[in-house]
Amino acid sequence: MRCSIKTLFESVVRESAPPDRPTASGGAASPQLAAATKDIKRHASGASVHRLKLVLLIVGIVIATVGLLGALYGILAASTAQTEYDFFCPGGQMPPQFCASLLSSVSSYHALTVGMAIFGVVGLVLTIAALAMKGPLFAAAAPTFAPMYMPPVPPSGAVTSRTCPKCERTNRWADRFCSACGAPLS
Repeated sequence: MRCSIKTLFESVVRESAPPDRPTASGGAASPQLAAATKDIKRHASGASVHRLKLVLLIVGIVIATVGLLGALYGILAASTAQTEYDFFCPGGQMPPQFCASLLSSVSSYHALTVGMAIFGVVGLVLTIAALAMKGPLFAAAAPTFAPMYMPPVPPSGAVTSRTCPKCERTNRWADRFCSACGAPLS
C-alpha cells in the first residue's frame, strides 16, 4: 500500500483526537498519528536501507577491484625488478648503487603488494557485508498505472449502435472501426 504523507496527514486530522496530547493547532493528537508516523518512518528507513546496501555494494566492488589490480601491479613490478637484479648484478657488471636501488625497488613493490592486497580485502568485506544485509538489492519501484478513460457515452435517446458501411455489421456506438472487417465507422 502506497500513500503520501499528505494523504496520511489528512486522514489523521479528519478523525477525532483524544484530549491527552495537544497538537500544533491547539487540538489533541490521535493515536493514529503515532501509528502513521511509525509507518512513514518505516517506509523511509526501508528506502534508505536499500540505498545503503546499493552504495556499500558499489563501493566495496570498486575498492576490491582497485586493491586487487594494485596488488597485481605490485607483484608484476617486484618480479620485474628482481629479474633485473638477478640478470645484471651477480656478475658485477653494474655499479653497486644501481644494484642497491633495484633491491630497494623490489622491497618497495612488495610493500605495495601487501598494502593493496589489504585494500582489496577491505573492499571484499564491504561487498560481502552489503550482500549479507536483509532485503532485496534494489527497492521495488512503485507500480505506475495508466489512467483508464471511459469510452464516450451517447446522449440519452441517441442510437447506441452503428452499422458498418462496408459489411453491414452492427457495432457498438463507441467503436471507431468495424469489429468484423476493420473498416472505419463514420
